[in-house]
Amino acid sequence: MRWIWVLVVVTFVVYAGLALLTPGLSSDGSYWQFRNVEQILDSGKPLFDDSLAWGGRGVVFSPVFAYIVAVPALLVGSMLAAKLMSGLIAAFLAFSVYFASVRLVKKEYAALLAAGISVISPSAVSFLFNQISPIGLAVPLLILSIGLVSDVKNEKILLTYIGCIAAAALLHPLTMLFAAGLLLVLVLKIAEKELPSQAQMEISLFSALFVLWTEFVLYKRILLLHGASVLQRVPHELFLGDRAPLTVLGVIFSVGFVPIIAAIIVCLRYVFSRLFTSSNIAISILLILSTTLVIGVVSQNGVFFLGALCCVLFAVGFAQFVDFFSLTRLEHSTVLLVAIVVLLVLSVAIPGLDALSQTRSFFSPAENDAIVWLATNTPPMSTVVALPIEGQRINALGLRKSVVDLMFESRVDSKARALLVARVFSARTEIDVTSAMRELNADYVYVSPGARSLYGSLGRFQLFDCFHLVRDDVVQIFEKQESCRGVA
Repeated sequence: MRWIWVLVVVTFVVYAGLALLTPGLSSDGSYWQFRNVEQILDSGKPLFDDSLAWGGRGVVFSPVFAYIVAVPALLVGSMLAAKLMSGLIAAFLAFSVYFASVRLVKKEYAALLAAGISVISPSAVSFLFNQISPIGLAVPLLILSIGLVSDVKNEKILLTYIGCIAAAALLHPLTMLFAAGLLLVLVLKIAEKELPSQAQMEISLFSALFVLWTEFVLYKRILLLHGASVLQRVPHELFLGDRAPLTVLGVIFSVGFVPIIAAIIVCLRYVFSRLFTSSNIAISILLILSTTLVIGVVSQNGVFFLGALCCVLFAVGFAQFVDFFSLTRLEHSTVLLVAIVVLLVLSVAIPGLDALSQTRSFFSPAENDAIVWLATNTPPMSTVVALPIEGQRINALGLRKSVVDLMFESRVDSKARALLVARVFSARTEIDVTSAMRELNADYVYVSPGARSLYGSLGRFQLFDCFHLVRDDVVQIFEKQESCRGVA
């Protein structure tokens, strides 16, 4: 048991230490949370009415995570609190995977290996390193709940489980997949004419109803705004310039080949062979999550949850492999077993290091400097056209309005606005560009390396009479001339 605390401390030190050495934060969504923390420290309330984003509009979200980060921010400041929180969440993920794995296999070595792999996998690094987001904290809570749910007859465990599932529901709607997993186990058991116990029925129904009620209360405005279309695919136009699009190979690379293969083997061997165990629940959630990822209902946040689940099931598969290994003639070959473990770790660690390198360089210091330049060299009410993934960073560091960002749930025209941004960057004629700028009511164009990689050099802006180059560096910033505001 003591080794898990060593792993927890090492994980925190590495994640937090590298985050402190990295300028700013490493995702646009983190800057949204950062702005909420700053607002809470200033006024006690989060940004339900954001005057900078999309020209000003009400935003629907749960403020619980921002309040959590605001607690340490009172002592050390918002940016330092954000970086330390990213390390704490990563350490909590390691502990959660270890706890759930021990509950599944009762073998500490397998649980420790799974916990270690969980924090070096590309999915964990991409979603946790130098970032703060509700999904980052919700997933460890859900993994912890998997280890608790099959033993809720114990009062202390029951109260801990209720606390975890309630906190996760308040943090992120992905908790609904956990509740769906519990219901799927019940439905399949009833279909097999194996009646669950009263305790199993009660905890499953309570979890499902509580989660659904909580998400409805938090996000009913989004449901009323979008209706049934809320379950349609996430507009891919909003994620232009973001990390690689969600594909099967991309998911395998992010989660890790070994954890995915181990999870598949465990699923095929043990799926629903026992009554209401943590293994069954983990497998049912995995099946539902995989299905929603394939059909596009769940976005890239689901990959992080999938990776953590696969690590828990990997512990089961690895324990079974060691048991099989001990029955062979190689049972005394400790060197071979250690070599296999090293290869398993390296198969995840090498892609994880690549993900770390990409995440650390995702927003360069030169880009941050250019955005800060906006704050001091443009009128306060200016509106800036940039890629959707750069919108919140312009709001947080540049203190200027953006035309679109990744908070698409609160608007029905998010796809249309993202297409207008694409038109600004891709149109070949000055009339088309100025027409799109007029529709967006924008004053400046922020041309980042990400925009150039998508749309080319964009040097044509310098040839347009209606645009004036006001900053020329790694990032170019063009101002739309006042005399051209009527061009259509």
